Amino acid sequence: MLSKVSSATMALGTLAAPHLERGATQALSSLTNQSNAEASSQVEIAGEVASGTVSAVSTMCRALEISSKILARNIASNTVMIVSHKYGSDVAAVTEAAIAGPEGICKSTVEDPN
Repeated sequence: MLSKVSSATMALGTLAAPHLERGATQALSSLTNQSNAEASSQVEIAGEVASGTVSAVSTMCRALEISSKILARNIASNTVMIVSHKYGSDVAAVTEAAIAGPEGICKSTVEDPN
């Protein structure tokens, strides 16, 4: 899902960027009495900073998504192991089926993160 949001955001940014840059350059040059070249340079720098920020946030979100899937898978595995030690292999098998089965609690999060 994150990749679809990322693709949609990229497409929107590609369409909107030239219009926003022109408008921001005109507004900055009129507000600060700078030439269009100076204002354009400052808007370009601000755009690079914003692009880097979006890229960093996207990387962090992806890492959190992968980490949460790994954590959920490990919690499910350890739960089955603890139940097996405490109650036996039959109850552990039922627990594993409940966690990872078609109607299981962690089905969507226990999937492989890749």
